Amino acid sequence: MVCTIAENAPLNRLSLDLGVGLQCHSLRKHCVKALERREGDFFMGIPGAALGYCQALFQRSGNAYEHTINVARYLSEINAPWSRSHEMFLGYQGNQSVEEFVRDGTSSLRSGGRMPILITGLNACTDKATIEDITSIDLGVFEGETSLVRFVLDGKDSIDATVGIISKLVQDAEASQQMPKWWPLLQGNLDIKEWQYLQKELGSLWNYINIAVNPYADISVYESILNQVTVAQVAIGDAANIHQDGTIILPEGMVLTGAKPSASYNIYDYFQSLSSMKDAPTVIVLGPSMPGWSVDQNKHRISKLIPLLKDSVSNTLWSELSGDARKEVWSLVA
Repeated sequence: MVCTIAENAPLNRLSLDLGVGLQCHSLRKHCVKALERREGDFFMGIPGAALGYCQALFQRSGNAYEHTINVARYLSEINAPWSRSHEMFLGYQGNQSVEEFVRDGTSSLRSGGRMPILITGLNACTDKATIEDITSIDLGVFEGETSLVRFVLDGKDSIDATVGIISKLVQDAEASQQMPKWWPLLQGNLDIKEWQYLQKELGSLWNYINIAVNPYADISVYESILNQVTVAQVAIGDAANIHQDGTIILPEGMVLTGAKPSASYNIYDYFQSLSSMKDAPTVIVLGPSMPGWSVDQNKHRISKLIPLLKDSVSNTLWSELSGDARKEVWSLVA
C-alpha cells in the first residue's frame, strides 16, 4: 500500500478484527512494511489508492469495457499520475445489468489497475435493494481487497437503512472470515447530530465506516469524525475556470453533492482544512463532462489541474512523506 497515506484505516480495522491480517496494496517494487502482495489476473481496490479519476470526467465512449480503455488512454496521453485508477460511474450503466457493467468496466484494469470506488446516486433508504444487489456481486479484486460503493444519506430513514446494510455485510464477513469485496462509502449533507445518530446506532461497527467529503462540505461538521473520512473529492469544471491561485469554479448545470450553481473553492484551502487528518484519504478527481465538451477539452482541464493537485496535496496531506517517497507515489499508474 502507499504507506502512511490512503491506507484506509477503517478497513484495516475490519481486516484485523476478522483475523484476516494486512497485506500490501501497492504496485511499488518493495513493500516498506514487508507485507505480502497478491499477484495475478485481478485488480486493486480502495486500500492504497492515493489517487483516482472518475470516469465521468469524459463523455461516455462505447460500452463499459471500451470507456475504461479510453479513459486510461486519455489520462496516459497527458501524463496524468495514477492513470489506471478509476472511479466507475453507475450513470454510464446504459442497458447493462450492474454486474455486467462492473465486470466489463474493470476487465481491462486487471493485472495492474485499480477500481477504488463505484460512485452512484443511490439512496440508502429508497434504493436499499439495489445497493444490496451491488454488494453481492463477485468483484474481480485481489483476495483481501475491497472496493467502495458510494451512496447518499439524506436523513434518518437513510441512516437506519445504512445500519442494516453495514450490519449484514459485517455478519457475512464474520461468517466467511474474509474481507468483503464491496463496502459502503457514505456521503450526504447531514448535520453533526445526524452523524452522531448513525454512530450511536452502529455501535462498534462505526469504526469501519468510510465517509467521503468534497470542497462544499462543511468541514466543521466533520471535525469530530475525521478519522472516518477516507475519500476527499476534488471537483473541476472547464479549464478556463481553474486558476493558478488554486481557485476552481464550477459551470452552471454541474451537479455535485452540496454544491450550489457556479460554486467555487480554493484547492489549497480545501486540502489545508483536511491536513489535521491522522490518515491521508484517497483523492478522487471528478466533475462530469458537460454536454458538448470534447475529449481534448476534458484532457485539457485535467492537465491544468494536475500541477495544482500535486502542489496542494504534497504540502498538506502528504507533507510527512520524504521528497523521494512523494516522487515515487506520483510516478505510479495505480
